[in-house]
Amino acid sequence: MKRNALLFAAATSAALSGQARADFMITGYLDGEAGGTARVMELYALNDITDLNDFTIQRSSNGGAWQNAVVNWNDFSGPVTTGSFFYVVSGAQDKTDLEVELGAGSLDPAELNGGLSGNGNDAFRVVRDSDQAIIDTLGDPAQVADSADFSAPWAHENGWLYRNDGTGSDGDTFALANWDVQADGDDATFPIGTFSLNGGLDPADLDLDGDVDDADFALFFAAFSGPGVPTGNPAADLDGDTDTDDADFGLAFAAFTGPGAAASVPEPTSLALLGIGGLLIARRRRS
Repeated sequence: MKRNALLFAAATSAALSGQARADFMITGYLDGEAGGTARVMELYALNDITDLNDFTIQRSSNGGAWQNAVVNWNDFSGPVTTGSFFYVVSGAQDKTDLEVELGAGSLDPAELNGGLSGNGNDAFRVVRDSDQAIIDTLGDPAQVADSADFSAPWAHENGWLYRNDGTGSDGDTFALANWDVQADGDDATFPIGTFSLNGGLDPADLDLDGDVDDADFALFFAAFSGPGVPTGNPAADLDGDTDTDDADFGLAFAAFTGPGAAASVPEPTSLALLGIGGLLIARRRRS
């Protein structure tokens, strides 16, 4: 019975989420001001990660093919904890120069890597090596004709991109609406370390779409661990005790709004889903 419950929860979650689970995501990219070569990529951990060598950052230069492993994790390979920022910087001197404007130590911890050479119209993506899943993408190579083409709506020569609060990873398809684009922006205005995953949303809104509905409860079911057992999805630990159990479900139920934040009590379909989830959890306990 336990195996059946786990399979149901995993399948339901995958069907509703529509993209690969992201372990970390890109939250910012700074292309140094005119005449400079300093570049920074800001990354945000969505899960605890022991070894970043399990991931590859790829680059598409000037609209070309994706280049594998442009960043190697030599100076910093982890660990990183959920909710923390970490960085890739184009070199040691670049890091020193940028921290004069951004603040001492603001780019720690950092991988120092010359492979980070995007010049405002290069795209990047993060690949999890174990299953080759593309877990985040920055930019769309199809919108860039050549090295002189900075007409793409996300192009940021001598400027920066920063992820909007409350947005999740872009998966394998770049979503311009998730980003603030500042071309020719002052390095000092790069909003380093300010991204908020929750973005003012209810903590029970696991899929970050502005409501607490069936899709969120499916993610809670998938994350259910039981009392005292660390959850596989820290966002589903609403009461902060490291697990996802009945107490977290109670908090999620109290926050329920329905699709589009229109309902104040669970609709019939939601009650059915909750009932199925409750039965599965009960069966898991008996088994």
